[in-house]
Amino acid sequence: MRKVKLRAEGITHMYKGEGGREIKALEDVTLDIYENEFVTIIGPSGYGKTTFLNILAGFIKPTQGKVFCDGKEVTGPGPECVCVAAIIILSSGMLIFSLIIF
Repeated sequence: MRKVKLRAEGITHMYKGEGGREIKALEDVTLDIYENEFVTIIGPSGYGKTTFLNILAGFIKPTQGKVFCDGKEVTGPGPECVCVAAIIILSSGMLIFSLIIF
């Protein structure tokens, strides 16, 4: 059976916008990344890719939901689960994020 290396459960993240208006960057995102699996997140600029990667790495605490690395909750950046993001910008303006976890 494959082992889940990184799990995001029900991740929602809100930012405060102009005038205190709440902006939803992510809503109820759930994802399992297995050991030795290659995952790429693709989408237009401003759709929450960087926010999601920062949450996975422990740099941002989500408004709702939890992240687990090797079954342990991620509460901040740490040596037990390091995330490295590679960013590629296509001529169409699309951004591709590749996530390396070790």
